Amino acid sequence: MSATQTAGFRQWPYLALLFATIVPVLALGLYAYLVAAEAMEQDIDSNHRSLASSTGQLVSKDFEHWTNTLNSYARLPAFSRFIRDRDEEGSRARLQLLVNHFPELDRTFVADSQGTLWADYPMAPESLGKSFSDREWFKGVSRDWQPYVSGVYRRNASPQILLVAIAVPVPDPDTGEIVGILVAQVRLDALTHSLAKLTRRDGTQIVLIDHNGLVAAHPGLDLQERAHDEYAGMVAGWNDNDTFEGVDPVSGTSMTGAVTRCRVGTREWTAIAQLPTAEARAPISSLRWQLLIGDLLLLCVAAGFCVVIIRDFRRIRQLNRSLDATNEQLAREVEIRKDTEVALQKANVQLAERVEEGSRVLVDTEAQLRQAQKMEAVGRLAGGIAHDFNNLLSVIIGYAQFAQEGLPGDSPLRADIEEIRQAGERASALTRQLLAFSRKQVLQPVVLDLNETVDGMDKMLRRLLGEDIRFQTLLAADLGKVRADPGQLEQVIVNLAINARDAMPDGGKLTVETGNAELDENYVADHPDANVGPYVYFAISDTGTGMDAATREKIFEPFFTTKERGRGTGLGLSTVYGIIKQSGGNIWVYSEPGRGTTFKVYLPRVEDASAPRAAQAPKQADRGTETVLILEDEPGVRRLAVQVLESAGYTVLAAENAERALELFKANLGKVQLLLSDVVLPGTGGPALAKQLQELKPGLKVLFMSGYTDNAIVHHGVLDAGVNFIEKPLRPDALLKKVRGVLDA
Repeated sequence: MSATQTAGFRQWPYLALLFATIVPVLALGLYAYLVAAEAMEQDIDSNHRSLASSTGQLVSKDFEHWTNTLNSYARLPAFSRFIRDRDEEGSRARLQLLVNHFPELDRTFVADSQGTLWADYPMAPESLGKSFSDREWFKGVSRDWQPYVSGVYRRNASPQILLVAIAVPVPDPDTGEIVGILVAQVRLDALTHSLAKLTRRDGTQIVLIDHNGLVAAHPGLDLQERAHDEYAGMVAGWNDNDTFEGVDPVSGTSMTGAVTRCRVGTREWTAIAQLPTAEARAPISSLRWQLLIGDLLLLCVAAGFCVVIIRDFRRIRQLNRSLDATNEQLAREVEIRKDTEVALQKANVQLAERVEEGSRVLVDTEAQLRQAQKMEAVGRLAGGIAHDFNNLLSVIIGYAQFAQEGLPGDSPLRADIEEIRQAGERASALTRQLLAFSRKQVLQPVVLDLNETVDGMDKMLRRLLGEDIRFQTLLAADLGKVRADPGQLEQVIVNLAINARDAMPDGGKLTVETGNAELDENYVADHPDANVGPYVYFAISDTGTGMDAATREKIFEPFFTTKERGRGTGLGLSTVYGIIKQSGGNIWVYSEPGRGTTFKVYLPRVEDASAPRAAQAPKQADRGTETVLILEDEPGVRRLAVQVLESAGYTVLAAENAERALELFKANLGKVQLLLSDVVLPGTGGPALAKQLQELKPGLKVLFMSGYTDNAIVHHGVLDAGVNFIEKPLRPDALLKKVRGVLDA
């Protein structure tokens, strides 16, 4: 055998070996390509199914969550009472809480059980009072009074976004009867933004189709212009969890994806997760070209067979790593979804806590309102009693003084009558305290500095407190001015100081502090009687025994006292309360057993403009010869006034009502120089009669007398300018001085 033949023969094994190597390798490469392509297609389909399923679950859970939240909110006792009582402001405040907490909500409103809207947020005045009984959500919820989710509809106002209405019935917390319907409109454009967070970075789109085949959410469509039904035919032919490949009716691009069904209320929606086919199959195409190039190189360069095989296997490993990276990305997205669910759960807990806190605040506010109403009712009763007592005390004190003046200086009856007069004066002081509590006393306020008032009372307070109580003042340097009656304000400070002294039987410390304050909306929300604005305050704090909650609720009630019998009338703090309220201020108490007490008084701050003090008129004799017309319906008081004035030389005409007074005045038109009249009378009152008489005789002097304030001559407890007034009970000497002063003015 020749060397050439030998060489050729020797080549056959190599050729056979090469052929035997190339063929299996090619077959193996083709098989690897088919297996990898199939695996990648399955992985792509699985990813699309998973994303579509996650989307459907998210949409279903979101609507279920909103429905359950609204249903729970509607059954809160505080909220349902607002609906039952048709409290528009209170209901709108609760609707605002819902809209602020859920940014997906476009608008919330409340309708009655007949479908008439009466409260909404944000406000749309044109909708109030309008009937919505023809709307789908009303028909759905009123069918069996169960929560109802409507179909997709378009908002009438601009922008015309797509909405879904969730309607839940509101039951009466006491009877269970349906008293209204709570409706919330969900913005589907907000749902589009939420779904966009689920998509991957490779261009995957998520599309929502409602039960009518209309597009409810699409990242590439402007749904405000018109309704889109491009997917209606495709959706009808799909089953749950189907995968598809075809031309997208909106973009005209070939798409690969998956669909899933989800429940929105009682309807079935369709969620589509799709990706351009070219992008989805890019890894498979890349693998196909790689394998082709490898086979060509293998056929052309047999010597590089092993290198090509190794290279292909390395590329396959790289592809596996890419798939692993994709799986890791999906796992991270699943973790993000879990974190989102945890955040939603936390938000639900926070909402429940806020609702509970709001309920507690509402209960506290209602308790404060009931206490204020009770104090107002007691004040009206006390004012009426004090008014009647003042008439009786006028007679007692006046005739006691007459009796004393008519007795010899050594008469033993003078002491007895003095006791009667002093008892009348003590009863008068008690009546003034009742009037102060009921805010029926007459105040004569001036602009003053609280610091000067406290400084002026320093020595008196130290003597009042005694040596075993340390007295301290903390006065603000830049303190504003207030408008108040100086005498009444001093009475407030004295009463509070005495109350603090009695709470420290073993000694302690009393602090008086002044300062400026700005009461904001948060403070007013916790103190319903207060108003927003600038105030000046003074606080009196002690280190005494303190009070529990039950005692604090009653301390301002008249005749309530914790002191032993005989040590107090129970009117000190009620007097303080009345004076402060009549002065336009507020008083609050802070106390705990064993930790002392602080009374804090807020008075409105005014401009630093003091009213000029009236000049002191020179003292003149109290007698006179003028003619005085007296109008008083109480016989005892009328006889007393007649006797006092006649004893001083005056000519007196007395009438028991306005009609009789008018007759006497006309009969003595040129003689009457002064009208002395009660304010509150049966029929025509004193001010109305005075106006008639002054029209008949311009320049007629008028002096009013009363035991409590009345809006005819006094407004908010302050005497009208230019009005002459004397307070009951009448005292003979005071009456003579006042009559003489009015006539000589």
